[in-house]
Amino acid sequence: MIKGEGAFRAEARYTEERNEILRIGRNMVIRSRVVFALIAVVCLISAELAGQGAGADTWFSSFAVVKPGKSKEATALYISRMGVVDAALRSFFPTKYTLKAGGFSAESSGAMSFQRTEAKRLGSFGGLELYAVDGQSRNPALPKADQVISVSFAVADLAAAEGAIQPGLKAIELAARKAGKPQGSAWIISIAREGKTKLLAKVGLDF
Repeated sequence: MIKGEGAFRAEARYTEERNEILRIGRNMVIRSRVVFALIAVVCLISAELAGQGAGADTWFSSFAVVKPGKSKEATALYISRMGVVDAALRSFFPTKYTLKAGGFSAESSGAMSFQRTEAKRLGSFGGLELYAVDGQSRNPALPKADQVISVSFAVADLAAAEGAIQPGLKAIELAARKAGKPQGSAWIISIAREGKTKLLAKVGLDF
């Protein structure tokens, strides 16, 4: 059967329309992929910015002191139940302090939570047991310190009438007195052992 001129024209139009449809389809697929890729990039950037705004996960290494109980089990129970590790780690974040004549008061601001490891006993000093503690937390970024002061003190000096003063708070008190600032905000930048019986801390202060 011989096709007429009209049939050839109709077939040509059909072929052109089909090719146009295929071209449009391919363009839509390409555009969709581009859009999805852009969305993915935006989501990743947003997640990263959100994480920066909330503060990155940070590991802290510090020390805690306790008066020993009647047994190792009793001391371990006291450390786990009385928030000793959290108290030691909390001083790495801004702590509002006030110096008084012969006294010192401090208060941590904001909610904090720590993923902590088990406290490791390092030894006994002047009736106190010293423990190494580590923890991870996600909190807002620290402010820029107006002043950074290093202080050193003996572990035995942390003994108190009602137990013990945690090393971080002792370091903040000593740094505030050394700076001569009766009020302000301070936090531990780092703390490490200095010899066998002393600790050395670097403290940031914001007035």
